Amino acid sequence: IIIIIWLKPAPSSSPSPDFILRINRSELKLELAFTEETRRKGLMHRPALPPDTGLLFIYPDEQGLSFWMKNTEVPLSLAYVDENRRITEILDLEPFDTASRPSSFNVLYAIEANRGWFLKNGIRPGDVVSIPALKGI
Repeated sequence: IIIIIWLKPAPSSSPSPDFILRINRSELKLELAFTEETRRKGLMHRPALPPDTGLLFIYPDEQGLSFWMKNTEVPLSLAYVDENRRITEILDLEPFDTASRPSSFNVLYAIEANRGWFLKNGIRPGDVVSIPALKGI
C-alpha cells in the first residue's frame, strides 16, 4: 500500500499529527483515519474535541457508508464527501446513539467535527472540500 498525503501541516505547536483541511474559507484541523482500525475507533472514548478540530475518514473506494456514536460522548456533525470532494450531506449526531446514520450516496470520505461546526462556518452540501491528493490511501 502506498500512502501519499499532501495536506498543509498544522503549526508545530500542535501536540498531535494533525493536518489542516480547507472548506471554502474555513480551516479544520483533522486527524486522519485511513486504516480499518482507526476508522473503527473514530472519536470514541474522548471526553472533548477542541474547537475547529475533527477526524477525516478515508476509504479506498467510493461506497455507501454508515456511522454511529457508540462510545462517543462528544456531539458531532458528520459530512459525507464523494470522490469529487463534494459534500453530499451533513448530519448531526447524538452522543452514545447506536442508530446507524447511512450516507444517501456513495462517498469516499467522511468528516466529523464538533456539532454545528459546518453550519457555523456556512458550509453546506454541494460545497467542495480541498483535499489536494489522497490517492493510494
